[in-house]
Amino acid sequence: MYGEKVGSWQEILKPIRSARVEKARERVRKEPEICLERIRAELKAYNQYKDQPSIMQRARFLETFLREKSMLIQEDELIIGTVGSKPRAAFITTANIAAIAEEVDDPIRDFSIRPYDRIIFHPEERKELKEEIIPAVKGIALSLFEYNLKNVDRDILEHTAPGVSSCPHIPIIGDVSMAREAGHMFLNFEKA
Repeated sequence: MYGEKVGSWQEILKPIRSARVEKARERVRKEPEICLERIRAELKAYNQYKDQPSIMQRARFLETFLREKSMLIQEDELIIGTVGSKPRAAFITTANIAAIAEEVDDPIRDFSIRPYDRIIFHPEERKELKEEIIPAVKGIALSLFEYNLKNVDRDILEHTAPGVSSCPHIPIIGDVSMAREAGHMFLNFEKA
């Protein structure tokens, strides 16, 4: 008995997938590719509506992005469409452009060579990013993170945002939320 191999139900249970489902599965398992559609729409809207309040600029950005984004319909899809221009799109935004600018072409930290979260950058996209997008971002309105730093009560920032707090134990998610999903975190305290 001790010499016998002990098996598992996983050894005999083979996943059954149709060819259509297998193709879809393989599409989403590929490495992500950079998608510049979102940052292009942000820059266009922020420049076009620079005299409007930040909240209107962000609304106009969403309008611009949804109007101008490409449609990607994959073969055999029953539910169609993607957020980006590629099956696994990795977006660049005004919220993450500083980190991207710092890491692009770095021999160790470049997104296209890091083994743990590699993102495919095509040469023409890398060129556009370095020569057009990164310089253009410096001239637009405040990023969402900068906007929050400027407008959120200092006491709230002290207790929620590790990037500006004196407490070293605040989870990093506060800064991530301020940069990407601030609507989930900061309420309109004046009206509340």
